[in-house]
Amino acid sequence: MDHASVNGSKTVSEFRTMPRRSSVLSVSINEDAASIRDQKNGTSHLPKATSFSAERQQAAYMAASSKTKSYEAKHNSKKRSHRNKHKNKKARKLAENLITVNTPTNVKKTSDKECTEQIIFVDGGDASNPRINPEVYQDPLKKQKEMCILDISRGDLVVAKDHLNDPAVGIRSAPLLPCTEDGVPPHYDPISTFILPPREDAIRTLQTFKGGFCRDLCTALDAVENASASSEQRGNDKHVIRHGNYVCEGTQKKRAAQDIRPVTPALLKAAKDPKNNLHPIGDLVVRVEQMFKRWLPTDEIRKTLHGISLIDPQLLTIPGCPKKAAIYNAWAHGRNAFLNAHKDQDFTTSATLVLMKDRACHPTDKVVAYFNFPRLGIAVPLRPGDLLFFNPQEPHCISSRCSDKDEIYCISFYLKSEILGLNNNDMKNPVNINRLAEEYRNKNT
Repeated sequence: MDHASVNGSKTVSEFRTMPRRSSVLSVSINEDAASIRDQKNGTSHLPKATSFSAERQQAAYMAASSKTKSYEAKHNSKKRSHRNKHKNKKARKLAENLITVNTPTNVKKTSDKECTEQIIFVDGGDASNPRINPEVYQDPLKKQKEMCILDISRGDLVVAKDHLNDPAVGIRSAPLLPCTEDGVPPHYDPISTFILPPREDAIRTLQTFKGGFCRDLCTALDAVENASASSEQRGNDKHVIRHGNYVCEGTQKKRAAQDIRPVTPALLKAAKDPKNNLHPIGDLVVRVEQMFKRWLPTDEIRKTLHGISLIDPQLLTIPGCPKKAAIYNAWAHGRNAFLNAHKDQDFTTSATLVLMKDRACHPTDKVVAYFNFPRLGIAVPLRPGDLLFFNPQEPHCISSRCSDKDEIYCISFYLKSEILGLNNNDMKNPVNINRLAEEYRNKNT
């Protein structure tokens, strides 16, 4: 019996895809949908400024959806028909292989206001594990926030379980939207808050079924961690509770200067040590990106790839590794760490997975942690080798470990919006970027 089935959490066995009928709607679902639609840019965090860097980010967002004459000239009806067929084929694949999860109306959820005004952690420990008691630093010059701890074993969040006994299926969220002003009936939001691909595909593609790869990957992460300086404070809104370490590496915006730093000092330092082999990190990001293209909706893939193609930003490169990232610019990993609920200023869907050192991943592995969406009231159980894609604009966090006896690595890949801005307001933009940025502003006025 799996961990999630015995820890007292509520089940979501009734949450398989529901009929498209208005009777399934309720006031709370309408409120959730309205809040989700406030994320008008989907998974993208975009600045409101009109600086050159901000306009590059806005143009990248519009690159795949522009409907100008030049766009139409390059994309005739035959090509559009082919793209739509591919899009519909992908939609059918996702519907056939992913169970749709929706929070029931009788579950208490954390409001947007609570997510903003509280520091929310999630205790993922089972009944026999000690309760967490995190201590965080808060700037004394700013308003102090209350701490809230949601407990998985107490049923504070709904745990999605329908996929746990079948490695050939995954899960996704698809919030129900109310009727629109122009008469569109109640329907499922095409923007998923999260997608957990089928486990068997994840461990096969990521090669985590090989104990040697998991060992080499975790050893490489340890090498970067040893070369890094880490902090439990990530601004006033983000807090990391570490029982191991937590680091962020890759390309970064320079803090006291313009432009982008292609490699962080710690990553460069670790790569220069001949004893370290960092190639498994490069291998992993490329495989995660393969899963991104395989399991994300077509519109999200197009937005991301068109935006990257337009700006040509510096993406994640592991020194000495021949494999280059095509989507993500950095990663963060924590060893036995957990974070409070927060949003990220990312451009596209982020990815996270958990691993255990020196242990191959198997379809029947136990749950070791939970990835949580407090505003939706949902917790996604994670087993070693599971890969979760999620909307970084939805408040989210990784829980504490189910058992303190386990040593786990949580690894996340992301693309910061500011990387697409190139962090240079002295560099003027060409005509095509100015046009797309203006189109974005007109769309959002």
